[in-house]
Amino acid sequence: MSEIVPKNEGKDQTSILLHKIEKGFVEGLFGLASSDRKDLILSLGYIFQRTRSSTFLKALLQEWERYKDKGRIKEDYISSEQHQQCLQEMLDFLDRDSPDELRFTFLKRIFLTAATEKISTRDSFLPQ
Repeated sequence: MSEIVPKNEGKDQTSILLHKIEKGFVEGLFGLASSDRKDLILSLGYIFQRTRSSTFLKALLQEWERYKDKGRIKEDYISSEQHQQCLQEMLDFLDRDSPDELRFTFLKRIFLTAATEKISTRDSFLPQ
C-alpha cells in the first residue's frame, strides 16, 4: 500500500506535523469503518465530525505549503512561540466536537497572516 504522507524531504516541521495528523484522521476513519454495525451506528456523528476536520486540515496544509513555497513565511518562524501557540489553537479547534467552517476560515486567516509577519511581528500577542 502506498504511503498517504509524502516524503518529508524539504518539508518544514509544521507541514510534516499536519501531514501526520491528516494520516491519523484517515486511519481512524478506516478503523471506525471496520467496526461492527452497532459501534458504527453509534460512531456516525464522530465519523462526520472527523471527516470535516480532515477536510479543514487538508485546506490548511495546502495553504501553509503554498505560503512557504512562495517565501511568504520565514524559515525560522516555525520555532517562534507565536507560531506554536497559534498552531495549537488551530489543532485544538479541529479536535473539538463540531468544527464550523466560518470559525475555521477566520482561524486559518489569522494563523497564516501572523505567519507572514506583514501586519504584526512574531512577538505580538494579537494573533493569539
